[in-house]
Amino acid sequence: MNERRRRAHDSKASRRALMDAGTVLFAQNGFAGTTLDMIAAKAGANKALVAYHFTSKDGLYQAILDEAVEAVLARTAHAADPAGTPADRLRAHIRALALALAASPHLCAMLVTEYARGGQQDLPAAFASLSRIFRTTDALVREGVGQGAFRDVDTQIVHLAFTGAFVFFVLTGGYRDRLAAEGRWPFSLPETEGFADFVADSVVRSLSA
Repeated sequence: MNERRRRAHDSKASRRALMDAGTVLFAQNGFAGTTLDMIAAKAGANKALVAYHFTSKDGLYQAILDEAVEAVLARTAHAADPAGTPADRLRAHIRALALALAASPHLCAMLVTEYARGGQQDLPAAFASLSRIFRTTDALVREGVGQGAFRDVDTQIVHLAFTGAFVFFVLTGGYRDRLAAEGRWPFSLPETEGFADFVADSVVRSLSA
């Protein structure tokens, strides 16, 4: 590897390490509770690299959020079959979003922490990024209402109903697993796909015109 490639590789690796460290720490401590020193220590990097790659701690947070949102959108973008009924399309979207959030537990933790504290999610860039996840729900529900398949309803309520359920499911998963491993969970462990299907069916039934 020549010097130029080595530097590019090292730069890419340091950027990735900072994002991975920031993801864990922001999820655990929130934005205000996470310092550049903490991020640098966890990443094994100099904190000056945060400014180099992301301008600031805010920039790092936004990069992490954007990447997580892109991952969610990639999993939901083509879930709804254009030829399907409004009910089938919305059901597929809800199910895909549930599985996407389950694959991004740190995003769920970051969202809950910042929404509760009124922090980063108030910023225009963060709001714009997260709003992209809502837009598909909005479009699918409006489509169903327009075709007479769904009753008229506030699309925000629909989105909050199932995303709230999924985020809670994801964030409590570790608790269930820990108690089950200790022999203290007296119930069967719910499967992600089964939970997603149940919620999706419940939402679609509630919307039936």
